[in-house]
Amino acid sequence: MKHLKSLKKVVRIALANDWIKKDPFYGIHFEQEEVNAVFFSREELDIPIDKEFAIKRLEQVRDIFVFCCFNALAFADVQQLSREHLIKDNNGALRIRKVRRKTQFPVLTIPQRILRTYEDSSIILMTSLLSRMKISDQILY
Repeated sequence: MKHLKSLKKVVRIALANDWIKKDPFYGIHFEQEEVNAVFFSREELDIPIDKEFAIKRLEQVRDIFVFCCFNALAFADVQQLSREHLIKDNNGALRIRKVRRKTQFPVLTIPQRILRTYEDSSIILMTSLLSRMKISDQILY
């Protein structure tokens, strides 16, 4: 949708400069549907947190999912997360600060426990080993 709106702006510029004669977007209006966000309750989040898996990959998928939920980060953001993004504030509390974002936010207790699990890894949550599609498949597993 966003790309079509951008293309429509370019077409308007082309029309204004007489580069094209007819507006291909004439009469077309783009409306974005409102999305109702669904939030997990603490009880719902406790289910995957408490679940034990025999397969290491499933544990990693669970950890990534829980980490994303508690930090309100998309998988793409977590995939780019590195040790440089983890900083300590003046009180010694762990925070995440992304270069692109001006804000930083605290890392809660459960995500800190997950981070400690992967302390020896150069990539925080081993997300490079798992593709988004693979994680989606495993979450449904």
